[in-house]
Amino acid sequence: MPGAVNVAIRWRRAGGSATVAAGIGNASAAGLQAAVTAPSAPTITSPAFLVAGTVNTVYPSTTFTASGSTPITWTVTSGTLPTGMAFSSAGVLSGTPTATASGSITFTATNALGADSRALTLTVSAAGSLPLLYEANVTGSGRYLGAFRVPSDGGQANPNNWSGGVGSGAGQYIAYNPSLNSLFISSRNADGGPNIGQISIPASFDTTGNPANMPIASWVGASTSAPYFFDITGGNRGQSFGPGSENPTCAGMFTDGVNIYQSFEDFYDASGTATIAPLWKRAGLGITSGTITGPTSWAGSRTQRTLAGAGCSIPSYWRSALGGDMLQADKQYSINSNQNMGPFLASWDTSQVGVVNPLPNTVLCEKQYPGEGETPLWSNTATCAGLAFPSGTRSVLHIGRYGTGSIYYGNPGIDGPADPVNSYKSWHAYPYRWRIWAYDAEDLASVKAGTKVANSVDPYSTWLVAGPPNTLDAGGSTLSITVGACLDDVNKRLFIAECETSRTGSLQPIIHVFQLSF
Repeated sequence: MPGAVNVAIRWRRAGGSATVAAGIGNASAAGLQAAVTAPSAPTITSPAFLVAGTVNTVYPSTTFTASGSTPITWTVTSGTLPTGMAFSSAGVLSGTPTATASGSITFTATNALGADSRALTLTVSAAGSLPLLYEANVTGSGRYLGAFRVPSDGGQANPNNWSGGVGSGAGQYIAYNPSLNSLFISSRNADGGPNIGQISIPASFDTTGNPANMPIASWVGASTSAPYFFDITGGNRGQSFGPGSENPTCAGMFTDGVNIYQSFEDFYDASGTATIAPLWKRAGLGITSGTITGPTSWAGSRTQRTLAGAGCSIPSYWRSALGGDMLQADKQYSINSNQNMGPFLASWDTSQVGVVNPLPNTVLCEKQYPGEGETPLWSNTATCAGLAFPSGTRSVLHIGRYGTGSIYYGNPGIDGPADPVNSYKSWHAYPYRWRIWAYDAEDLASVKAGTKVANSVDPYSTWLVAGPPNTLDAGGSTLSITVGACLDDVNKRLFIAECETSRTGSLQPIIHVFQLSF
């Protein structure tokens, strides 16, 4: 009949999807295809566990997710939430618990086609009974989740951007970005300066130790296209350094979950000593956007570089007791004006950045070991690669590298035994291992309260990190000269960066992931 159109429709169902193909007249159906998701009942996908809470401390807001047809409504179908906490119909667990509690709670996702439930344990502890973490909780048996690789920068940065030795900032500093579930990572760019890029965290990791099997992260955020790395100071990082200085390098890079901070140093500054270490802040977590504040110097009589280094947020419960919302750690160099024969920890308040300059701080640990710090706890080969203060605990984890052999200063093979890992003129004690020094926040709070002195604080536990597969050489040393570390406090994952590693062929870091448990 006039105007009639012959339409042929074919259906093909595969799994949960249906493909619709329509042909009009003699036209092929291939060009008229659309994917239609078949309706399905919900399947809960996250979270896999719930972090512990603390009495009278805001619980980290946790959003439950599920696949399946929307709308999905969430409910608690078994167990009782701690007093002061709530679970919304949108699947958000939040609140401030006001009493201790521990038990299994069943959370259920429901839509028109069915429901799915997941039982999770939720524990709320009194502040005084918060646990201390040990090797078994952090890097012990069963804690290693695997590893992934940093992506190629396509040659946009200096070909040697992942090298440069201790303190170069070449992958040595990483920080977790909760807004994108990603990592910020430092690199040494074409001008020699330490810039920051951002990479994704793959959904799964490799446990074989073979770089060829490791998933490769993607560039994300502002780093989705070249040049991948950016100067968060807007080109002003050398502003505090004199004309006789070398190019400033990265002393630390970290976030408070809202803003990103970076401190800089000069291995030898204009006066011939290493004393300058300004702090910069970029508002927001976008690297290339947001108000820039800096340079900010540090108040007090300590050498500026003693206060510049790795940093981490202090959990809300501890902020008043420790004197701020950010914790800072020192790292070691063999430079007279920067000698600190032991670990250093100080607190400060991020709200004061850009308001007060120099920035007030409270020294919480300033342990001075005898001689060159050559003790079972510390030596001049020790470095601080990162800090982690997991909420719901009393543990401050100081993560770094430590030489386990005979210590000496100079050129390896000339002034002392050969060092196949570190060829620089510096302190040597091959073989090296990743090490964690664990401090009790109660001890640090006692220093703030004046009942202890900073030089009396020792770690309550310290351990060598058992090398993930293929990370140790024949001498039992880590293959990387530098190491970086940071914490994802939401999912309680510890990231350790194996930097300047020859295993990738281009010195690009390998990121190792550990799942904390307590």
